[in-house]
Amino acid sequence: QCLLKDRQSAYQQWERPLSAAMANEFALGMSVIASGETAAGAERFRQGPAATGTSKIPIELPRAVDIITREPSNQSVVRGIAMALTNALITGASAGIGYEISKLLAAQGHDLVLVARREDRLQQLADYLRREYGIAVRVLALDLSQPQQIDTLYQTLERENIPVDILVNNAGVGSYAAFTKTGMDSIQQQLDLNIQALTLLCRRFAEDMARRGLGKILNIASLSGFMPGPYLAVYHASKAYVVALSEALQAELKGTGVSVTVSCPGPVATEFHGVAGTTGSLFLKLLPMQSAAQVAGHAVSAMDKRRTVAVPGLFNQLLMLLARLTPRPLLLWCLKQLLRPRS
Repeated sequence: QCLLKDRQSAYQQWERPLSAAMANEFALGMSVIASGETAAGAERFRQGPAATGTSKIPIELPRAVDIITREPSNQSVVRGIAMALTNALITGASAGIGYEISKLLAAQGHDLVLVARREDRLQQLADYLRREYGIAVRVLALDLSQPQQIDTLYQTLERENIPVDILVNNAGVGSYAAFTKTGMDSIQQQLDLNIQALTLLCRRFAEDMARRGLGKILNIASLSGFMPGPYLAVYHASKAYVVALSEALQAELKGTGVSVTVSCPGPVATEFHGVAGTTGSLFLKLLPMQSAAQVAGHAVSAMDKRRTVAVPGLFNQLLMLLARLTPRPLLLWCLKQLLRPRS
């Protein structure tokens, strides 16, 4: 039962540290079992270090495999145990929702790869997570709006033998202005980070996850993805893309052991509004704002339950429904009044 919860519980149950190599080996063994090679996977662990290539295996692992293989048809249980020992990659982890998701996944016992541009903030977060939760944390200061940096990220993890079993695409940016007044560089940055980077990361890591037979992808979109946004046109359009891509990938990957969840929060109290220039806007004054911790908790819970679309908060869920039911001309008029910049 402890294996079905999370790795931190497993650590406490075994009363000894489990190295990253052994954790990966265990997850690999479970994926072998999940793929149908039950007998071979179980025998591999029963034979011990010589068969697995690791220096030491907690005696509980072969025992756990024995228990699991009594019901080899229960694939959900097998995959649940395999997912208990994983590495998570989080983009945009230096602040806001990504920062809070990092803490939640660390509390579950996952080793983390933290990615953002601000290395100093990442290092501070990494030090805290190592100290508080005793996990391994890899920090990579990268600008994911540059395609070559995405290649660098993937190649670095491949070289260091860090398989990514949970991918959290949180990095994003917006710009608040009339479309014709928005700088070309700003538009390009939104396209590169909100759409291109997320898509390429999904493509890179979803293939690896599907091959192993386990994995979870969490894309952070927005309530904006369900409606057009005058004066936030590119941002809203980019989030609509994220919602559509996530739903399509979930349909494609069904049955592979890989799930895709898209979180669509309303206004969140983060640095985003200061960077995008929406601070003081009418819609922020009228709409309730959630904390980053609230949104992160809802998103991680939805990912763990393998839900596809997650909208945190009853008010936001009602807004999503209202946006879908309201005639388009009326919706656009209301959104234009709500989003119009005020001096």
